[in-house]
Amino acid sequence: MTSRRNTTGCLKIVTNMFYPFIFLPRDGSPLKPTGSMAEVMEIILKYLNFCHEYFVPQEAHFGYKMGNGSWTGIIGTLERNEADMTGVVVGLDQERTTVADFTSYLYTDQKTIIHKRPMIEPDIAGFLKPYTTMPTRFCREDEVNKQCWACVYRSNLKAMLIKPRLVLPFTNLRELTETNIPCFVVSGTILHRNIQAAEEGTLMWRLNRKLISHFDVNRGIDDMSKGKHAFFATYAGLLSILHSYFMKTKTCSLYMIDESFFGPTCLCIAFPKGSPLREAVNSIIKNLRESGILEHLFTKYVVHASTCLRSDPTNVDSTLRPLEIGDMYGKGRSKTGASTRQAFTLAGGGSVPGACKDHRLLTLHSLWLKHKRKVPKDWRILMAHELRLRCDSFTAE
Repeated sequence: MTSRRNTTGCLKIVTNMFYPFIFLPRDGSPLKPTGSMAEVMEIILKYLNFCHEYFVPQEAHFGYKMGNGSWTGIIGTLERNEADMTGVVVGLDQERTTVADFTSYLYTDQKTIIHKRPMIEPDIAGFLKPYTTMPTRFCREDEVNKQCWACVYRSNLKAMLIKPRLVLPFTNLRELTETNIPCFVVSGTILHRNIQAAEEGTLMWRLNRKLISHFDVNRGIDDMSKGKHAFFATYAGLLSILHSYFMKTKTCSLYMIDESFFGPTCLCIAFPKGSPLREAVNSIIKNLRESGILEHLFTKYVVHASTCLRSDPTNVDSTLRPLEIGDMYGKGRSKTGASTRQAFTLAGGGSVPGACKDHRLLTLHSLWLKHKRKVPKDWRILMAHELRLRCDSFTAE
């Protein structure tokens, strides 16, 4: 029942990091994984009544088939009978079944993409948002009511200018392939192999041309969170990332696209070919799945991901944002809708002729003074000059 490399009489269980199923400590001996699958394995091993020891293969990944027909990683340890079973769920596919036996599924999974949400930016076109076709017709048809229209516009303008703008860099795979954003995939996975085998001209083939792949999952997550690339992985793994970042920041700093790829994949426990453990473990897994224990243990490690999945990635919270000079500069430079003079004055809340006299325009000037250290010197000079010209033209009238 034990492998030929097993000299302790305990089960040798091969594992590797796979969020949220398995988290590995940075150091410590003996190895003690945590995560939802670590808890599942505790239940299984209690029923089997075996002592056990975990180890990570020398090639710390799930494994792929080399040119000589042998396997690397976790699958390689099963092929060579260096392990009795896996302590982490492994994706089931036809090629892997030639060298290993698998239980019935514990979970099903799919593949999708996450990326860092962009920063909230000033909306240089914010002054146009109060316009709709209805008030425009109203203004054209009834010149007498221009004063009423100006009042409505002024109120809406104030509200719209402080509404942040958030534009996602991509929302599906096609849009991603049309950007200059690279995409990271963990090496040695079924997903990586499928992308590399994509037919020429397909979206996956186009994605493969900008793919980044290596075995360091934590580095891939860190680079993705900094906006260096997107992250293409299992849905379960990405839920874990969303959960952990929400726990750290209390915000949804990442977003997930709605598409999924390569259909559902069965995640199973694997054994060397012909292992008698398979049938015993299968019956335990069936009971855990039907009782809801598997789902409960999984959800416990990704519970906060649902908060970000329910939220609209293009929306921001309802807290007010102070106006920035970029908001005001857009309407100040534009000739669309109200004139330049009207746009600045209406934002200040006063009437056009007396704007500078009653100091309404100074609201804009004080905002500029507050933020002037954050903008280039040449722009500060330009804005100061324009403010003086506009104020002089108003008072001259």
